[in-house]
Amino acid sequence: MDDRREHFLTMLGDACVAAGVAGIPVELLLRDGRRMSGTPSARMANDGRQPLGETGYSSLLLIDGATAKLDEVVEFVIRTP
Repeated sequence: MDDRREHFLTMLGDACVAAGVAGIPVELLLRDGRRMSGTPSARMANDGRQPLGETGYSSLLLIDGATAKLDEVVEFVIRTP
């Protein structure tokens, strides 16, 4: 994984954790074109695997009970409450 992609994924993980703590909704665009929106969990989902690259985050996000693979996210938006 290149440094810029890894940095993007770290920023995504940081933003989703912070949004989850504050109860702020996010919207994700996944590589396959699907969109997910809702409030992320304040912690990353534990899928039993090693953290994704050097991000320190699990490879799964939890958004209103649904999961998305962190490395499939190509865009994320944080909505104002």
